[in-house]
Amino acid sequence: MKAHRDALTERMALCGRRGRALFCLASAERLIGCCWAFQAQSGADLKPFFFWTQRLFDALVVDMPANVALDAALEELEQSASHTTDGSPLSVQAQAGILCAMGAIFVLEGHREDGVVTAMNATIDALDNFTFFVNQQVTGELVSPETYALLDRETALQMTHAAFLQDAENFEASTLTNWRLENRQYSVPIAIG
Repeated sequence: MKAHRDALTERMALCGRRGRALFCLASAERLIGCCWAFQAQSGADLKPFFFWTQRLFDALVVDMPANVALDAALEELEQSASHTTDGSPLSVQAQAGILCAMGAIFVLEGHREDGVVTAMNATIDALDNFTFFVNQQVTGELVSPETYALLDRETALQMTHAAFLQDAENFEASTLTNWRLENRQYSVPIAIG
């Protein structure tokens, strides 16, 4: 994974702030189903995750979010993350989604790579978590699977997104909306059985 992280970081360095923040939010959005399922199962309040992911995406599709209260968003997301610490596979996935949304805020606050690396790692952890969960559920053993098709798909998607977002500063809203719709087709499977 270090080679992927290095290659992605290098490619994302070519993106502007808008592109890096969109990368983080796309990662968060691929985990939205996991967050919804965790909220439904546990009763935890993850409404700030859903609200801020949508609000930041809306703002970034139009332009940079000059009028978004990033400090308030970060505080609310941190509070939501505190509800996802029970250690269950699903809570780990929900926490990953929140971390991705927080990564977008880190980027928007001017931390060049921190948010992207956070989103990349969180999404990969959520997929890895799902893979181990399903493997244990099916085989009864907590062992590493022989193939990681979902992980391969995710790392390829991350690199594709990084290449696409290099020109995000110049995209029309319709281009980003279509990209966002396509991104949703790569949702992280929910670790619940």
